[in-house]
Amino acid sequence: MYRVTKFDVPATTPLKSIAFYNQVFGWTFQPSQNHKKWTARVESSEHQIFGNPFIRKAKSAQSLTNAIEVKNVTTTLSHIRKEGGEVIVPKFPVPGIGWMAYFKDLEQNIFGIMQTDAMAA
Repeated sequence: MYRVTKFDVPATTPLKSIAFYNQVFGWTFQPSQNHKKWTARVESSEHQIFGNPFIRKAKSAQSLTNAIEVKNVTTTLSHIRKEGGEVIVPKFPVPGIGWMAYFKDLEQNIFGIMQTDAMAA
C-alpha cells in the first residue's frame, strides 16, 4: 500500500501550528539548528512519517488535500474546534471504508480526517 511519507503544511505562525497539531493529534516536533524548519514525527503502530511540515505560506492556493487517520472522527472534530480549527465538512460515511470529515487549521490549510470502519454506510 502507498502511504504519505512527507508532507508540507504552509504556515505564517509555525509555533501556533505546532501547538494545534500537538494538541489535536499528539504529533511531536523538533526545531532545526536555526529554528527556520521544524521536523515532525508522526507515529502509529504501523508506520512513521517524517517531514518539514511548516513551510512559509505562499500566496498561491493549496492544490492537494491529505487525510489523517484517526481513531474517532467525532472526538477529533471536538479537539479541532477546541484548538481553534474550523470544521468545513462534517462527519460523513464512506460506505464500506469508514468515516471522514474535513477541517481548516489555524493557517486555513485544509485536511481530511478518516476513521476506518467497514460498517460505515
